[in-house]
Amino acid sequence: MAMSRFICIISCLFLFGCVQQPKYYSSVQDIDLVKKYGITDAKVIYEGKEFESADIIPIERSYSDKELIIRKKGYQDYHLKLISDWTDEKWATENDVMINNYDVDVSAAYLFIPMGTITSIVTVIGIIYLPWGIANDVYNIVIGAPSTLIVNPWRKFYMEEKILLVPSEELKKTCSKKGYFISNAGCIKCETAGRFVAEEKERDRCPNRFNDSVYSYSCNYGGMVYTSAEECNKCPSRKYYFSTSGDGMCVSSPLSK
Repeated sequence: MAMSRFICIISCLFLFGCVQQPKYYSSVQDIDLVKKYGITDAKVIYEGKEFESADIIPIERSYSDKELIIRKKGYQDYHLKLISDWTDEKWATENDVMINNYDVDVSAAYLFIPMGTITSIVTVIGIIYLPWGIANDVYNIVIGAPSTLIVNPWRKFYMEEKILLVPSEELKKTCSKKGYFISNAGCIKCETAGRFVAEEKERDRCPNRFNDSVYSYSCNYGGMVYTSAEECNKCPSRKYYFSTSGDGMCVSSPLSK
């Protein structure tokens, strides 16, 4: 009986410890230039290190602004500003094993709440845990929370909504032929499948494609795209649905049937 009681107490202490220790997210913010801006086959320079544009570029969160230099053959170097600002992201996962047995996202402000002490007082068996709960709360409030703001600042880098790489005069000449347009991915044939970031005047060079405010899409692009009826009607294989919020939805034929 004494052994069972001892095991029960140890188990409770372990479970309370799990409850009180958040698992912090990484202080690194990943930058994806291909997914967001359609930039391929480029070199990216960040703080003296060189990356491929196809790489996920890890940037340590910081209170100060940062800068990436995008270097692509046939284009001028692009200096991408990373603006550091406060974020409302939840920065830790609390393992709530005692009550609901699931992970829940919490903010860094959670560390200032004396949950160890509160939990110990409101539960009978928790009284045994009270010294550990108080010690844990003191650590979180005095050391844990302040150090979190230093080691993992509650900040996020914000970038430009749209990047348009500036082509060289040579690229403009070589890609001026009919059936091609210049995008962040290079000189692209109009019939090339997929979507590409390009200037409006370049996107308009392909009558067999349709556009939104950023991308040029092939007519067989899957899924829906928010754009105008005029753009959607360039593709017989797509159908336009009006939206009261502004631009309507342009959907591929499988979805419009």
